[in-house]
Amino acid sequence: MFANSSKFGLKDPIFGLDISFYVFKLDFLSKLNSIAIFVIIGVVIVTLIYYAVLLSVRKPDIFDKKDVFEDLEADDAAKEAQAGDETSADDEVRKGRPDNSIPFGKRDPVDDVTRVIKGFSDKAKEQAKKRRENKREINRSNVDHLFSLASGKAMILGVVFYVMLGIHFVLKQFTLLHAHTGTVYGAGFTDIAITQKVYLLVMILAVVGAITLVRHVHKKEYLKLARVPMLIIGVLFLGTILKVGVQSLIVAPDEINKESKYIKNNIQYTNHAYGLDKVKVDSFAAQNNLTAADIASNKPTISNIRINDYEPVKDYYNQTQSIRQYYDFKDVDVDRYDINGAETQVYLSAREINEAKISDTWINKHLKYTHGYGVALSKVNSVTASGQPDVLVKNIPPESNIPEIKIKRPEIYFGELTNNYIIVNGDEQEFDYPDGNNNKYTKYKGKAGIKLGIVSRLLFSIREGSMQMLVSRNINSDSRIIINRNILERVNKILPYLEYEKDPYMTIVDGRLYWVIDAYTTSSNYPYSEPYSGQIGTTNYIRNSIKVVVDAYNGDVNYYVVDDKDPIAKTYAKIYPTLFKGKDKIPSGLKKHFKYPSTLLNIQAGAYTKYHMNEVKVFYQKEDLWDVANQIYGTKERPMSSSFFIFNLPGEKREEFINMIPFTPKSKQNMTAIMMARNDGDEYGKLVVYKFPKNKTVYGPMQVEAQIRSEL
Repeated sequence: MFANSSKFGLKDPIFGLDISFYVFKLDFLSKLNSIAIFVIIGVVIVTLIYYAVLLSVRKPDIFDKKDVFEDLEADDAAKEAQAGDETSADDEVRKGRPDNSIPFGKRDPVDDVTRVIKGFSDKAKEQAKKRRENKREINRSNVDHLFSLASGKAMILGVVFYVMLGIHFVLKQFTLLHAHTGTVYGAGFTDIAITQKVYLLVMILAVVGAITLVRHVHKKEYLKLARVPMLIIGVLFLGTILKVGVQSLIVAPDEINKESKYIKNNIQYTNHAYGLDKVKVDSFAAQNNLTAADIASNKPTISNIRINDYEPVKDYYNQTQSIRQYYDFKDVDVDRYDINGAETQVYLSAREINEAKISDTWINKHLKYTHGYGVALSKVNSVTASGQPDVLVKNIPPESNIPEIKIKRPEIYFGELTNNYIIVNGDEQEFDYPDGNNNKYTKYKGKAGIKLGIVSRLLFSIREGSMQMLVSRNINSDSRIIINRNILERVNKILPYLEYEKDPYMTIVDGRLYWVIDAYTTSSNYPYSEPYSGQIGTTNYIRNSIKVVVDAYNGDVNYYVVDDKDPIAKTYAKIYPTLFKGKDKIPSGLKKHFKYPSTLLNIQAGAYTKYHMNEVKVFYQKEDLWDVANQIYGTKERPMSSSFFIFNLPGEKREEFINMIPFTPKSKQNMTAIMMARNDGDEYGKLVVYKFPKNKTVYGPMQVEAQIRSEL
């Protein structure tokens, strides 16, 4: 992403750098620099170990050696000189004597030998004594040569270390824009006035340290090398104390004035990070003057009011539409379809095989029960005479009461519950669906799977730890193994860098079944943006720029970029140009069923409860904080999640599919505003907020529930 980064077109307010630097480059550069510092420290340690080993294996000649034989030779020379003098004296005496007389002073040869041996022994003892007393003289030239070799390498490493340290603090100052000091998310008064200046001073000291290190090493002033490191430690320590002091004594007593421009940055950049800067805000009078004519003129809205809820519908499907005990409906999703010429909101759920409920044999799990079958679909606003959901697409094979919805390929080989590998086109026929007292069987006609030749069969049997795969006679030369059938695992293996919606939804297009998975581009490095979790270092930028579509029969996966203005999505499209497809490549039938995800709208609504306040003083004083409205679900009160509806927005000509979530004032129950995400056509993804008058009470969900309960 570093090399393919796309511009955001928005610069940070402190350093004037495009946001792309923080999202795509800063983290990479910081890690690269940290690795460089780690490598330098490692090289220093290895160098020290090297010299230690070198000294232990081959000791340099740093001491002058005087061998005992050298001393004996010198002593013998002295004695020979003395003996020469004595010989000369003897010659003089010998001149006055006859030749056959015996000289009285002549030396005995035995005495000479004895004297030499004694001298050798005495000198050896003296040398041994000197060694014991460690009285050797140091050879200065050898020592200087050793230190010059070591100091040369240390100097180079030291200079590089100081440079990397300086770069570390250059990069570290940019991380201040993700800090949280006092009331500001992002760099505040203390961060800019104190912490950044401390980092700047350390950068300067790092440069000074690199220069002085060279100077001191050349002059052999080794003790002075500690000056700069001690200064850096002192600056960082004093900076920490000064930061706390300034924040407590200067900023806190006058926070609103000192932090004003930084709070403004916080508001602006958080709104941009969550796509809230483009929210259209309108007023809604909320007048209590509804008439029968209003109801009649808004028939599409009235006819799509939900009278069923997800959980009861799911339970009903599992009780009446599972058909066999091994089928399950994992969850129920909301979508809209054209039924009898009108956009109609429906519940839809896929009928999958629960692999935990089939007989635990290798043939059953991997050859026989290979796929789920069909869906159940019902309107959100219609029930039977007994009050149960009126199921319009039901049974096995699928029976549809809706001319516009016909399922031609009901088999589900890829889904949310398909976790096992399967082998198709073998000699064992696959179970297709139950038919009364009998079963229908089939063979897979799709293109998914890897052909099982001799080598691949051996490798897959090792991979799956299955001897049965290797020896089974039901596998032939046409057999194929299908792996990665769980759709969430499948897309994560293809591109693990995106965040995927945990609840995919199924849709019916041209008689085929497709899974739609919302994929999110996220970052935790957006400057001045508050993380939606409230924890520093977590996600503080999010977009639903990519829709992933998986064919339930073939497992084909397509990535569609629906927001081509998102720089992160654009960057991924540069890196994987053949994987991502543009909006113009989306089949029209699929595009009609794209929905604004509730997960994203809930995150945006949570941020908007605080960041709808654009005035700095109002924001600081928290004068107009909101809450997401609560509701009673079962017997417990909890915050509402966004819900889908079909109705006409004020000023619009036709009804549309809306995702909506209401707000109340902080700790109150009356409704103050409502946020809506549009889903249809060119309006997809646009956010609208309707604010209600503050001078009148508009009942919120909890108050309406209380009224209903009081009348029961």
